[in-house]
Amino acid sequence: MVDYLDGDWGLFFVITALMVIQFLVLLVIVRKRFSAIESDKARLQEFT
Repeated sequence: MVDYLDGDWGLFFVITALMVIQFLVLLVIVRKRFSAIESDKARLQEFT
Protein backbone atom coordinates (compact mmCIF):
# COMPACT_ATOMS: atom_id res chain seq x y z
CA MET A 1 0.00 0.00 0.00
CA VAL A 2 2.91 2.37 0.70
CA ASP A 3 4.12 1.78 -2.85
CA TYR A 4 0.70 2.83 -4.10
CA LEU A 5 1.04 6.03 -2.04
CA ASP A 6 4.45 6.75 -3.63
CA GLY A 7 6.29 5.98 -0.39
CA ASP A 8 4.29 8.44 1.72
CA TRP A 9 4.51 6.77 5.14
CA GLY A 10 2.75 9.67 6.87
CA LEU A 11 -0.38 9.22 4.78
CA PHE A 12 -0.20 5.46 5.31
CA PHE A 13 -0.22 5.89 9.10
CA VAL A 14 -3.08 8.41 8.94
CA ILE A 15 -5.18 6.00 6.88
CA THR A 16 -4.30 3.14 9.23
CA ALA A 17 -5.25 5.21 12.29
CA LEU A 18 -8.61 6.12 10.76
CA MET A 19 -9.37 2.45 10.11
CA VAL A 20 -8.41 1.49 13.66
CA ILE A 21 -10.55 4.25 15.20
CA GLN A 22 -13.60 3.06 13.28
CA PHE A 23 -13.04 -0.50 14.49
CA LEU A 24 -12.65 0.62 18.11
CA VAL A 25 -15.93 2.55 17.92
CA LEU A 26 -17.60 -0.56 16.54
CA LEU A 27 -16.22 -2.63 19.42
CA VAL A 28 -17.61 -0.17 21.98
CA ILE A 29 -21.06 -0.31 20.36
CA VAL A 30 -21.04 -4.12 20.27
CA ARG A 31 -19.82 -4.31 23.88
CA LYS A 32 -22.71 -2.13 25.05
CA ARG A 33 -25.20 -4.34 23.23
CA PHE A 34 -23.73 -7.52 24.69
CA SER A 35 -23.77 -5.99 28.16
CA ALA A 36 -27.45 -5.16 27.73
CA ILE A 37 -28.18 -8.74 26.63
CA GLU A 38 -26.26 -10.16 29.60
CA SER A 39 -28.10 -7.92 32.06
CA ASP A 40 -31.42 -9.00 30.54
CA LYS A 41 -30.43 -12.66 30.95
CA ALA A 42 -29.44 -12.09 34.57
CA ARG A 43 -32.70 -10.30 35.28
CA LEU A 44 -34.72 -13.15 33.71
CA GLN A 45 -32.83 -15.77 35.75
CA GLU A 46 -33.81 -13.96 38.96
CA PHE A 47 -37.48 -14.65 38.21
CA THR A 48 -37.03 -18.36 37.56
